[in-house]
Amino acid sequence: MCISSRRLSYNIIGTIGKTNPGDTPQPTGSARSAESRGESAVFFLDAATFELSQIWVEDDGTSLPGTPYFQGSSQSGYFMAATNEAVFEAQFPDAVQLIWYLEEVTP
Repeated sequence: MCISSRRLSYNIIGTIGKTNPGDTPQPTGSARSAESRGESAVFFLDAATFELSQIWVEDDGTSLPGTPYFQGSSQSGYFMAATNEAVFEAQFPDAVQLIWYLEEVTP
């Protein structure tokens, strides 16, 4: 997904087909917004800690760090990413900031 700091301070994290780093954002197929565009290559892995960081690429090729949040309840909600934490937290005061880690699971 592509987040624009000029329009919004956040975006909802959802599914999208695979894109390569730096690709032009692609249509997400969102029923909420026909204009929703995004990308899939948005994570950076710290190999020492296995922590995942989000990197969002703007239409002009610049990138912004993203901070993951969950907004909702145990029944329903959204995983969201913020590019401006102060603005996001003012809009969604009940959202919980997350830290994501990659964990290998073997069968």
